[in-house]
Amino acid sequence: MALISKQPYLFRGMYEWILDNHFTPYIVVNATVPEVQVPPKYIEDNKITLNLAPAAVTGFAMNNTALEFKASFGGRLLHIYIPMESIIAIYAKENNHCLVFGVPEITKGIVINMEETAEPGFQEDIVEETKDTSVEHRPKGPPKLTIVKSSKDNN
Repeated sequence: MALISKQPYLFRGMYEWILDNHFTPYIVVNATVPEVQVPPKYIEDNKITLNLAPAAVTGFAMNNTALEFKASFGGRLLHIYIPMESIIAIYAKENNHCLVFGVPEITKGIVINMEETAEPGFQEDIVEETKDTSVEHRPKGPPKLTIVKSSKDNN
């Protein structure tokens, strides 16, 4: 028996967290996935970023298969259909907290990188030099999540 995808459940959780914190939810969509219905004029590099704030959309519906809503583009109200598998990421506009689904390259926003450090907040490498270079040294302490700005963010 095939397992149900976790993506719709994770997406709903992040979407609700963003709204509960009074942030603005945005999604990045792969516009090349079949059945995606978005205005072609707003697609850039085969992706489109959409504002999902309740004030920005009407008729919002979400299930395990897709998102569906109407949104205004250039003064025209258009029907938008987004299959779940086409969603690359969901993020909060105000602080860039995000959840990324399956695409390793993100050109906007942030990438979360896990690195280990000796102390929380201590960013410098603490590897001591030894004569035996064949032994790999790891910093002591728990893993630490750090936020790294995308190199294309500076544009």
